[in-house]
Amino acid sequence: MKIDRGEIWLTDFDPTIGSEIAKTRPALVVSHSGYNAIARTVTVLPISSGRYIKSFHVKLKRLKNNSHALLPQLRTVSKKRIIKKLGRATETELTEIKEKLLRYLDMR
Repeated sequence: MKIDRGEIWLTDFDPTIGSEIAKTRPALVVSHSGYNAIARTVTVLPISSGRYIKSFHVKLKRLKNNSHALLPQLRTVSKKRIIKKLGRATETELTEIKEKLLRYLDMR
């Protein structure tokens, strides 16, 4: 399965523990496409239409319901959790995600 950075995939996050994001939902792939080609896992940002927090979320215009990527829920998942491709984030959205992720992880 070919999975590239910036793509949005329907992903099964269950089972979870505690405050981890749950259920089957869209997720944005943030791991490098080269890594994704050889690994059995991918790193994703779950997507939600719930409460939006400007400092930690990035709005995604190509999905319904005012959806946004949840940076604090950054998660590496098995490719077995990946169900189907839903689309792709814009370059503007990816740039904002990169900037906010670096700030969130204090790696600037």
